[in-house]
Amino acid sequence: MVSSEREKVMSELLFVVLFGGIILTATWAEEGLLNPAKLEMFVDELQDMPKIQGFEVINGVSRPRRLKIGMYPIRWKFHRNLPSTPVFAYGTSRSTATVPGPTIEALHGIDTHVTWLNHLPQKHILPWDPTIPTAIPSNRKGIPTVFDHALVVFDRGFRVDGSIYMNSTGNNPSIHPQWQPEYFGDAIIVNGKAWPYMKVRRRKYRFRIINASNARFFQFFFTNGLEFVVVGSDSAYLEEPVKTKEKLLAPSEIVDV
Repeated sequence: MVSSEREKVMSELLFVVLFGGIILTATWAEEGLLNPAKLEMFVDELQDMPKIQGFEVINGVSRPRRLKIGMYPIRWKFHRNLPSTPVFAYGTSRSTATVPGPTIEALHGIDTHVTWLNHLPQKHILPWDPTIPTAIPSNRKGIPTVFDHALVVFDRGFRVDGSIYMNSTGNNPSIHPQWQPEYFGDAIIVNGKAWPYMKVRRRKYRFRIINASNARFFQFFFTNGLEFVVVGSDSAYLEEPVKTKEKLLAPSEIVDV
């Protein structure tokens, strides 16, 4: 498939553009940073996240199921032309762990019990500060963060060695050396791949999309002006379907189309 065909497929499927244009995390001249223009778009196929059945069927009757899902340090390729980089990934084993993690398929009214297993190293780069309001001590359950996500869209910056780049210098180092109000990456990631493509047919498709960026807004639309139908937002369906030509999605916001 030639590049122009990939662009057509992508524009007919994901219709993702950036709200307000690309905001750069840093100048590319800075040593070690990757110019995102060097990453060819639409060469990696959109991956379907692994699915885990959250129930079991015994003698024709659906029953609750107990799952064990771990978080593992693995290496992950965000683009075919980038080397793999260390990430923390979810899965039933290290070999099956992915970014993002698997989708649990559950039935209404049937319980799914999940035991989360921590296989991360004792030391990592993420600070734990109990003085921050959302910090959760180890003896508490924490905040539920399990939702249905089919297309997880976020932005990241990379170094030329494939590792994720995040500016660790604070906006006002005299107050705090690392604190920044927001993060903007140069490459757009969908289901763990930078600018992927998906082969589609001329038929109806249903997508659940989450903006998993730290601060970036996304404006979704078809480049040819085609209308699409919004049927849900965040955790609820709309009272009736809404036809539109564009949809603005804020960080952590979900839309069903």
